[in-house]
Amino acid sequence: PRSAVGGGAQKPYQQKGTGRARRGSSRSPLLVGGGVSFGPKPKSYRLKMNKKEKRLAISTALMSALGRMNVVEDLDPHFDMPRTQDMRALLERLSVDTKNDESTLLITKARHENTYLSARNIPYLNLRTLDNINVRDILKAKKVIVASGAMDVIKGRYGEEASA
Repeated sequence: PRSAVGGGAQKPYQQKGTGRARRGSSRSPLLVGGGVSFGPKPKSYRLKMNKKEKRLAISTALMSALGRMNVVEDLDPHFDMPRTQDMRALLERLSVDTKNDESTLLITKARHENTYLSARNIPYLNLRTLDNINVRDILKAKKVIVASGAMDVIKGRYGEEASA
């Protein structure tokens, strides 16, 4: 629009008598140096959702995932240095096959740098902290692995019915 461009406040020439087209501004989108008609604008695609509704959705998703959920002891003490091999060994002990498109969600209580670095290079493994879990990831995962510290918080936050 014209408002996006500076200048152009004065009428370039009079309305009548010149034989030229009517012009109200030298910054019209039709002119060089003018604004852009229907140009790109920043847009947020965020959807508003009520807090209680979101909590209920996550609780329901966790309930539906009970059959494919494993609870393991906290991972942070085991990863004193980042090693993808150690994470893969842990997943193999839990009979998780990340090679054949078997998406796995690993929920931890808080972000631990070495755990994150050990997990990020494994395909189809999604590492989430409790403040960042969402319904889509829970429903999409074929297996859900929850750290015991995270499970305690889940029980408190989403009720006893959301945990085994």
